[in-house]
Amino acid sequence: MGMPKISLAVAEVVRQAEAGATVEVVLELSSQTTPTDPSLSRQEKISTLKMSFQHDSAPIEQLVAEHGGEVIDRAWLNQTLRVRASADCLEKLAQLDEVSAIDVPHSLTRG
Repeated sequence: MGMPKISLAVAEVVRQAEAGATVEVVLELSSQTTPTDPSLSRQEKISTLKMSFQHDSAPIEQLVAEHGGEVIDRAWLNQTLRVRASADCLEKLAQLDEVSAIDVPHSLTRG
């Protein structure tokens, strides 16, 4: 798992997992379409972003499913997918240009 997109935390979780086990990770997607039409309302811009994320994430979700994994959650606002996948699948995901990073899920805390 020497891919630079895969965090050290994910690499450690995979190393400790039993052979063939799946791990829960967050995929950060690199595509982020920004609506440029100034005549769009706020709601139309949000709708455009949601549809763009759904379109961009579909092939990634398909790859996860084809390798026996599952998508647990989607967040269009920060362009992430929370997935459960095998180490082999994570290596394939790390090779995609559309995936910018793979990390373990983190809880949000107040700063």
